[in-house]
Amino acid sequence: MIRSAARQSLGDDRRPTRLPESSLFRRVLLSGLVIDLGFFVIHALSVFAWARHWVGADDIQPWLISTDGGWAEWFMYFNWSASIGLLLLVWLRQRRSFELGLALIFALVLADDSIQLHERIGAAFVAALRLQPGIGLRAQDFGELLTWAVLGIAIAAAWALALLATPRQDRPLTSRFISCFLGLLWAGVVMDQLHSVVLQPQFLLTWHRWLDLVMTMAEDGVEQVVSSFVLAYAVMNWQISQGPVRARTAG
Repeated sequence: MIRSAARQSLGDDRRPTRLPESSLFRRVLLSGLVIDLGFFVIHALSVFAWARHWVGADDIQPWLISTDGGWAEWFMYFNWSASIGLLLLVWLRQRRSFELGLALIFALVLADDSIQLHERIGAAFVAALRLQPGIGLRAQDFGELLTWAVLGIAIAAAWALALLATPRQDRPLTSRFISCFLGLLWAGVVMDQLHSVVLQPQFLLTWHRWLDLVMTMAEDGVEQVVSSFVLAYAVMNWQISQGPVRARTAG
């Protein structure tokens, strides 16, 4: 009886390790993905119209997902800002390093998107180290890779600390955030550099506009989709912090 009571007591302190997908989580995620898809369609149609000389390049710039300060990017700013705000709200309530670490990391992502942080630091590295172009990459590309290497060490340390301080029941959600961030790294580092190489003059074939479209979707499009997932997971985390959530669970 004592052993049974102990097991029951221990079980009462455990929260489910499966993630509760509430209706709010599903609505936020679906809404974000639908808006993302809308921007992708508008981007493709804009490129098509420009290729047929129906509109000028300046006319389509605000509607491209690759345009700094375009409508799609402003939507992504909203996703990052809302995610950071929700994570900080939970941190203020529970004081866990998990939410604070995530908020700082996504604040860095927002700063990078809005003020071209890694491009600016990369340019500083190019000037300071006198980096030269090579193997199909510009000197600026090498500077940006060096920037990501330095930032990567800091971010990896933040992730490690957050994971060490994360309770077992919260690790499934932590893994979702980590997966999102890995998707950002793939799009912002790997695909960005590959895009830069493919668009070198020697690679510009007759179909390069459509190759550019595909690469843009693989780079900027993935970043935008990831921002929608991050906001949905931030909403889920906030709901969990408020108490029991009536929802089905996902492993």
